[in-house]
Amino acid sequence: MRNENVRRGIWTSPVACSCRPSRAFALALGVVLGWFASSAGAESPASGPDVILVVGAEGEPEYGKVFSGWADRWEQAARQAGGKITRIGDKVPEDPAGSSDRDRLQSVLAAVDPAVSQPVWIVLMGHGTFTQNVAKFNLRGPDLSAADLSGWLQGVTRPVVVINTFSASGPFINSLSHPNRVIVSATQSGIEQNYARLGEYLSQAILDPAADIDHDGEVSILEAYLAGAAKVRAFYEGSGRLLTENALIDDNADGLGTPATAFRGVRPVAKADDPTRSLDGRLAAKITMSPESVRLPFTVEELAEREVLEGELERLRASRSELAEADYQAAVLPLFIRLAKLYQAAEARMTTASP
Repeated sequence: MRNENVRRGIWTSPVACSCRPSRAFALALGVVLGWFASSAGAESPASGPDVILVVGAEGEPEYGKVFSGWADRWEQAARQAGGKITRIGDKVPEDPAGSSDRDRLQSVLAAVDPAVSQPVWIVLMGHGTFTQNVAKFNLRGPDLSAADLSGWLQGVTRPVVVINTFSASGPFINSLSHPNRVIVSATQSGIEQNYARLGEYLSQAILDPAADIDHDGEVSILEAYLAGAAKVRAFYEGSGRLLTENALIDDNADGLGTPATAFRGVRPVAKADDPTRSLDGRLAAKITMSPESVRLPFTVEELAEREVLEGELERLRASRSELAEADYQAAVLPLFIRLAKLYQAAEARMTTASP
């Protein structure tokens, strides 16, 4: 059984790399000799994502105001994206004779379409605890465990984003990690139990154009995570405090997570101690809550081709040290050209559709 309390150190120092160019740069030049990651553009949806915002027990009134403020920002982002929003915990009075907030969350998840293409976002904002090797999110009434949420998500094959902004949330990555899921935790373990600030900065970043690291016009969940974690570190450094929360993101289903310091730009550049292990970030770079109006209108076929091309580029990048530079450039150049053509076609459709 994985120890959910103490995590192994798994990272070596980042190595030099080039970051992803902006969409405009890629379209203008057609090819780039750096690395073209994959967050820009998503399939134009028939409807927006399902967004479930859960505000936990406040503990103290001042925290309740803070958590509600985070939820307000997420609600604003979800509305801009045309999302179907469900809010639990702070807008509906507690019903002492009826269902609890935990029951409401279970009912909402049971009602979501399990197999559509749009993501379901679950944002948990509040306090957490870790006792007897079990992490829980504090709700009004019965608390929510990682095992609870994992069980309720069984059978959901659509993309799922779970954002755990509370203290001691690291073990939620261990339990919730699964293919086609992005899991963010404010801490890397259950023993980081001080008030977590990631939720504040993450809720700001999801709406902030400055968090668009690759300048593609959208803020992906990866970019929001990286921006939020950077502000957490800046807060602790600026106040001269010891860093007591170390955020993680997991999207490769290995249940381990990757710290924000393992990225340069939107690319993971650190190396795991296990050479067979891939780093996180590829799926998270593709999922955004940006309004549909700013997304490139890729067709389903174009998205599938882009996935194949990016997979091949990833394979070549991983083996670059084994290739002569001329051979590497000769291999990646045709792939970049094909990618550029995909983006040009989508850009042209967007321009034609604009009034």
